[in-house]
Amino acid sequence: MNIREVKRIVKRISKIYGVENFYRVSRAGRAKFEIRTELPSYEGGEDLSRELEALEPGYICENLGGCVYCLYRPL
Repeated sequence: MNIREVKRIVKRISKIYGVENFYRVSRAGRAKFEIRTELPSYEGGEDLSRELEALEPGYICENLGGCVYCLYRPL
């Protein structure tokens, strides 16, 4: 999965909810990304998770608490 694709989706969803300037996407491993946003799970986080999981089959997006998400492919 390409980090640019992940950033594009995070930016688009964040813009819908009015927090487009407050996100950071970083690679945390070969098939793992950490996403820090201002989107809680109840306001935009579910949309974000759904769209990120649809990017490539086999990836899972979990809320780690607050506004931090982990996108990864399980072993």
